[in-house]
Amino acid sequence: MDIIAEQSGRLVPLEIKSGKTISSDSTKGLKKYMSLAVRDAITPTLIYGGSDNYNKQDIHITSWKKSGTILKGDHCEE
Repeated sequence: MDIIAEQSGRLVPLEIKSGKTISSDSTKGLKKYMSLAVRDAITPTLIYGGSDNYNKQDIHITSWKKSGTILKGDHCEE
């Protein structure tokens, strides 16, 4: 996990990967964090070097191109 930001009193865990593809290892840190901070955290987000935006196993996968909208609430939900 690279960043833990706050939004509306909730924690937003962010992981940043430079690669253009996502592997199962890419989300390990976020999954571990969520297992420890379930009640205090908003859905975790992984920012990566690719161009697609999607959800995978309750984690937002977001292109670096859209990373500026993450804390504006465009896709951070409970």
